[in-house]
Amino acid sequence: MARYQNGSVRIEDRSDGPTWVYRFQITRSDGKRVEHKASLGLVQTIGP
Repeated sequence: MARYQNGSVRIEDRSDGPTWVYRFQITRSDGKRVEHKASLGLVQTIGP
């Protein structure tokens, strides 16, 4: 059975401080793949 990864979680330095960010790609209607990001919260709040 094949397994597929939907995205990844990284720590980015932002103005509020180090932040967990979820990164994923989508395919647009014209066939191009583009990256999107969603902020999950501060590292100190959520923890490693």
